[in-house]
Amino acid sequence: MACPFKAPQVITLLGALGTLGATPLPLDVIGLYVTAASPVAGGTGYRVDDILTLPGGVTLTVAKVGADARVDEVVVTQPLMHACGPNEPVAAQSAEGSGATFSLTWLAPTGYGTRQLTRCYSGPALTVQRSDTDAALPIGLLADGGLDTAALDRFTVPAQTLRGYATFDAGVTPRVSLWHDQGGGGNDAVQPDAQQRPTLTADRLHGNSRAVLFDAHGGAGDWDPANTFLTLPAGVALQANHFTLAVIGAATSVFAPAAFVAVGDIAGKNVGLEFGHYSAQPTACDGAGDNAYAAVVPTETPAVIVCTADAHGKVIDMLGTTSTAVGGNDSPLSGGSLGLSGEGRSGLVNLTAAIIVPWPLDAATRAALGASLQGSFGLTPPTQGVIVVLGDSHSDGSGAPFQQGWPHQMITLLGRNDVQLVNGARYGGRLATAIEQWKQYAQPNLLASAAAHKIVILQGGYNDQLYGQSANEIIATYQRGAVLAHMAGAKAVCVANVLRNAPAVTNHAIAQVNAALRQPLAGCDAVIDWASVPAFNQQSGTYPPPLFAADRVHLTAEGQARQARLAAEVIGPLLR
Repeated sequence: MACPFKAPQVITLLGALGTLGATPLPLDVIGLYVTAASPVAGGTGYRVDDILTLPGGVTLTVAKVGADARVDEVVVTQPLMHACGPNEPVAAQSAEGSGATFSLTWLAPTGYGTRQLTRCYSGPALTVQRSDTDAALPIGLLADGGLDTAALDRFTVPAQTLRGYATFDAGVTPRVSLWHDQGGGGNDAVQPDAQQRPTLTADRLHGNSRAVLFDAHGGAGDWDPANTFLTLPAGVALQANHFTLAVIGAATSVFAPAAFVAVGDIAGKNVGLEFGHYSAQPTACDGAGDNAYAAVVPTETPAVIVCTADAHGKVIDMLGTTSTAVGGNDSPLSGGSLGLSGEGRSGLVNLTAAIIVPWPLDAATRAALGASLQGSFGLTPPTQGVIVVLGDSHSDGSGAPFQQGWPHQMITLLGRNDVQLVNGARYGGRLATAIEQWKQYAQPNLLASAAAHKIVILQGGYNDQLYGQSANEIIATYQRGAVLAHMAGAKAVCVANVLRNAPAVTNHAIAQVNAALRQPLAGCDAVIDWASVPAFNQQSGTYPPPLFAADRVHLTAEGQARQARLAAEVIGPLLR
């Protein structure tokens, strides 16, 4: 069927689609959507209702014939084309007539990736600019489909140097000014403002690939300044309730929601679509409405999310997890952003692939696309376990360079890529608030996972005490968290907090809490006992480096590493 909400394009098709290795590439799984076919040469010998087949699986039905039984008009009856195809005009195959050729109009997915997404694309993946000189370099794709990271590192700084930066301006960084569209529509995502360009991570955070890092917060442990994003052009267009989005991403800060992909006028609170991490569901897919958005909770484990919406409502498919919701209106949407362009939200996200499809994919294609993204990017599905962290800034990584907080380091030490880490810790957060929001962060992930190992790590108390809670009330909060974890089929792991640079009365209350957590009545299945480590609990008021940051409250990357080692010793046996 024709889709009027996007200007059609005339295509020159090139050849059959392929794979890199054994995995079909993601955009090749999706293909093209042919909306119309116009006869160039009518041929002869055709009849009304003849079925004509084009390369890539597209079929046409003859609707009108003229003199000499030539084709005058056709209707597209099977619009999906899984090929780059032959050059135009496209010749049709028919058992009856012969000689008919056609010019096609079509829709194509928009695809951004840090590795190759289709055999039909041969351009660069990204254009990066040095943060010091603004010199630009397109970064291409290698024969194996991967990003040319050697060229990237030669152009800016080696990965080991970039890895140590705490903020973007600590040294030379590769800032992404263009993320090239591999879908063929030329819809490159752009950022002309040097201060608002995202960067590339030093490590291959998502399987075999580096990620584009967006910072929408700018604070302790984040990359300043706030609001790094890429703008989507108007050519990225879809109709609400008639689309598919797919991403590989991780949202690793929960100070407030952070976007992966937004299509439409999100900032103006008009219709739009957004992937973020502040939802009452593990995934939600929404079309048009008042600032409607789709969301996932924060996960340091890269998530493959494939989301389709159609006129019958919303369908969410997270490689097997499907649900429906009430549909929005059917408004046309265009433009938008990768990363977040404001609206008071903040957070850290990294992204390795974003695919925007202006038509809904069926269940089989969604599953194939998810499998292709998993395989192409070398991701291990997190099928063996899920760990949910509920805590404050001592668990969200504040004080350490990006993604060097102890939960992330713990998973790295355990070597468990098959375990999903959902970090719901918040800077300034209270454990009582996290427990009150159980259905928002923990419960959906625990119930949605079929993994054998489910763990909830409970950490907090200082901010609760500052807001007036007594030691007994904080202990009761831990107990409530343990009960909820057990009801969801998870083990509860409690954290005995380090004694920070705080008033004596506060540290006394936390010491009482720590003592109670070590007792069976607390309901904890295990305790990560940071309070037992003398280096974390100096009462001299100095709290020196290298374990503590300059504020004498938060820990450095080295301090977080020590916490991670202790946490891994406790969590490891629970995953066996």
